[in-house]
Amino acid sequence: MFFPNRFFSLFAAVLFAAFVLAGCDDGSTNDTPVPFTGTWTSTYEDSYTITGTSLSYGYSVESPSYSGTIRYVKYFTDNSGVIIFEYDADGKQVYYDYDESYNVTGGPHDPPGNFIATYFKNLGSTSGDFATAYDMSKPHGCETTTLEAAKATFTLDAGVNTFATYYGTYSKQ
Repeated sequence: MFFPNRFFSLFAAVLFAAFVLAGCDDGSTNDTPVPFTGTWTSTYEDSYTITGTSLSYGYSVESPSYSGTIRYVKYFTDNSGVIIFEYDADGKQVYYDYDESYNVTGGPHDPPGNFIATYFKNLGSTSGDFATAYDMSKPHGCETTTLEAAKATFTLDAGVNTFATYYGTYSKQ
């Protein structure tokens, strides 16, 4: 062996193993768990239902407008951040074209990808503000095709990018 005695060989092996293990990724997609699980409802009766692994949004828990599996959670502060989720096969958001009077003129259009983000801020134990990412320059959705692209697109603080300008206040049920 490279070292003259067994003690040094054993010490070198343990030190090497410690360096290797310290650099290992556990495969986790969340920088912290989702502590705000439950159903969050606004005064308009729309709601976000969040579990440890899924998110859905709509005016009915039984028939949500869209739903998916949570793939990544990033906190910007202690009470704000973003949840990136991947649409379920039957839970994708659809988009329509509208005229100036908000009459439907085209669609439905499928989103450009399967990954989208919901932002949260002012999050407390009983209320918080939520908004799903929307970019006015992309009327048929700002979804991305990969989780990596979603992380790069949606993890900027919502105050400095073009997403989530329409937050609603929700109460935990």
